[in-house]
Amino acid sequence: MKVVCFGNSLTYGYLVNRGYIDYLKEYFPDTKFVNSGIPGDTAYDGLMRIDYSVLRHNPDLTIIEFGVNDAFSGFSVNAFKNNMILILEKIHGIKILMIPHRLYYDTDHKIVKPYYDAIKNIAIENNLPYIDVSKHKLSEKELLSDMLHPNEKGYKIYAKEARKILINYLFKK
Repeated sequence: MKVVCFGNSLTYGYLVNRGYIDYLKEYFPDTKFVNSGIPGDTAYDGLMRIDYSVLRHNPDLTIIEFGVNDAFSGFSVNAFKNNMILILEKIHGIKILMIPHRLYYDTDHKIVKPYYDAIKNIAIENNLPYIDVSKHKLSEKELLSDMLHPNEKGYKIYAKEARKILINYLFKK
């Protein structure tokens, strides 16, 4: 089984030696994981690089994580939704959406919440599973490297939430 993790710095594992994908490799040692996260990317950027970052790997399953940069880069929620839908249309195999963690500052979280809601709605409307990390507000000192990016303990939370969903797909006979 091959899994591509497709997204931005939260997928990449920015500012840490071990991101959530590294922990997933421990949970699922017989699964090949490809890290296709690029810091700063929006769903539009992902759409532009999908052939190279996802399709060439011919994944059985793809985890898709965008939204934070879209919110802070001036993309409307509708533009974000349209780009996410186009990404889903291009990817074959099992698709799982990821909703990132609750942002540390409530004012920032209010900005990204409509994008997180859009991810959840897209998943529900398309009957897709989703990994919801947004129920976790990562504390600054214990779980964050900076005010946005998780540290390794924070990424363990991502991996544990992902494992709950992935176990249903990676061990199917």
